[in-house]
Amino acid sequence: MPFPHLPAPFRLIVRFTVIAAVVGAAYSESHVAENGGRWFAPDGLARGALTGAVIASMLTSLQVFVLTRPFGAPLRRTPFLVHVAVKTGIYLIFILFGLALGAWTFPAPNESGITRQDVLFSLAISFVFAFMYEINSLLGQNALTNFITGRYHKPRLESRAFLFLDMEGSTGLEPRACA
Repeated sequence: MPFPHLPAPFRLIVRFTVIAAVVGAAYSESHVAENGGRWFAPDGLARGALTGAVIASMLTSLQVFVLTRPFGAPLRRTPFLVHVAVKTGIYLIFILFGLALGAWTFPAPNESGITRQDVLFSLAISFVFAFMYEINSLLGQNALTNFITGRYHKPRLESRAFLFLDMEGSTGLEPRACA
């Protein structure tokens, strides 16, 4: 386990930041190559790594330290579609900030800034991540992944343990006398 000395929330942030930096660098290099630019130029590799790292660290920190805490409770109580729409908007703002920071730090020659395509792609990615996270939260960890990968298409025998517990006064209902 990398970074064992860090508390779990910080390990999660570091893990997602590193993964996003690598993915951002690879995506940026493919974009540079597609447009006939130089391989491993600062406006490609470094910009993609910075952009991915900034976006992932901000979004993971937001999720870990704000949205899952009491401050995020009002948002969690909203209907599913409203919840996903609000999170998509929040994610989009953070993603566009990361894109702008990357473009400002490592400007590409003849670049016009953030394009409409960047915004639409960011909106789509924001929606997918918000939707997948919320569905995963509702169904349970990895249930959606198991369903998509086909684990539930073939029945298999599993051992499960169930605990039925009746605690006195846990429902708040008064017992009625039967006549």
